[in-house]
Amino acid sequence: MTADIPAPSPESNPSTNDDAAAAKLCGMTHLPTGRVCVQPARHTGSCDFQLPSG
Repeated sequence: MTADIPAPSPESNPSTNDDAAAAKLCGMTHLPTGRVCVQPARHTGSCDFQLPSG
């Protein structure tokens, strides 16, 4: 028997930085370090993780 698990809301992704995403950046967060990708949204290639400003 498998329990029905609802899909996560696309507006709520814990591995995406909302401020970076609002600025049209990738915003993917490297969870162990808290660094955020500052590449443009939907970029190709690897992420460029940097410490968030602020």
